Amino acid sequence: MQHYTEEEKRFIFENYTKMQISEIAHQLGRKSNAIHLFLHRNANDKRMVMRENLLFSLLKTKFKDPSLFAPNRQFLDAVRIGQKRYWALYKGLEVMTNEECIRIADYLDISLDGVFLIHQLQLFEAEPTK
Repeated sequence: MQHYTEEEKRFIFENYTKMQISEIAHQLGRKSNAIHLFLHRNANDKRMVMRENLLFSLLKTKFKDPSLFAPNRQFLDAVRIGQKRYWALYKGLEVMTNEECIRIADYLDISLDGVFLIHQLQLFEAEPTK
């Protein structure tokens, strides 16, 4: 097994949403499957999050380090979110609906006041659109 250098890791994290996995593999001289497995193994890495988002903020409120939370089937069933949808929300690729937010907050035992506060703080931290 060939270990990844910090430079290779940085390249993968910066480009996994911009390039195809096969292109990344070609650039690094590795197999596509190796890159795919690397991304799978590092799904909870903070560098996988494109930008702060509501799900990430909820998890940070509850666990301080969101990467410590590993969603299992019980959680996904309870909040009625599929695995692909969860990871898209976690990475900031999609926006969480109000219903999803309420179900997740309820599961994590976060008050609606707490959710409202998190949401308000995000509005102030959001980058202005050009």
